[in-house]
Amino acid sequence: GDTWTALVDGAIALSGNTTLVATASYIDDGVVGDTGWQGAIGPHWAVTPNAEIGVEAFLFDPPGEDSYYGGHVRFKTKFAGGT
Repeated sequence: GDTWTALVDGAIALSGNTTLVATASYIDDGVVGDTGWQGAIGPHWAVTPNAEIGVEAFLFDPPGEDSYYGGHVRFKTKFAGGT
């Protein structure tokens, strides 16, 4: 069979500097009954206009392997260029 995947993600603003983010993906590697899922969800806070901190819980369930879950912290930053 053919392998195919799907991905969906999004964000919902909860307040001026807080956003709830989520992502989910699915894979079917073409073998009957051999599919996998992964996803994450959690709040992100804009601590400055150029920096964001997020805390997310995740699930990873790959095809044909044991699934596991956990959490992680993200720190994202961006640098504005200009003249």
